[in-house]
Amino acid sequence: GVFGYVNAYFGTVESQGRGTLHLHMLIWLKDSPTSDEMSSLLRTEEFRQKMVAFI
Repeated sequence: GVFGYVNAYFGTVESQGRGTLHLHMLIWLKDSPTSDEMSSLLRTEEFRQKMVAFI
């Protein structure tokens, strides 16, 4: 993925009042960037383009 290798994940699906489903998820990444590093990455055009392509 755009953030690197996923070590583990956990998620749960809930239904809302109208019966629509939504997901809450935690993802653990191998060698993930620190919050400062991620903040710096998000300011670069190259990384933002990767994020848009991923989405």
